[in-house]
Amino acid sequence: MKLDRGLTIARMVELGGVSRASFYRYDEDGAAKPDRDMDLRDAIQRIALEWPCYGSRPPFAGRGG
Repeated sequence: MKLDRGLTIARMVELGGVSRASFYRYDEDGAAKPDRDMDLRDAIQRIALEWPCYGSRPPFAGRGG
C-alpha cells in the first residue's frame, strides 16, 4: 500500500519511529479500532490464571525418577 507521496507503510513507520501494529491500531480519526480478539485473549488469560502449570512438564520428567 502506497500513499500519495509514494511512501510505503513500512517506510512511514520507520520514519515515524512507530511499529506497524501501532499504525494499524488507529483509524483515520485517531480513534482506536475495536479489538476483535479481546474476548478470546481474556478467556485464555483466565484459563492460564486458573491453571498456572497446565502444559508444563513435571519437575523430574526424563531424569529417571
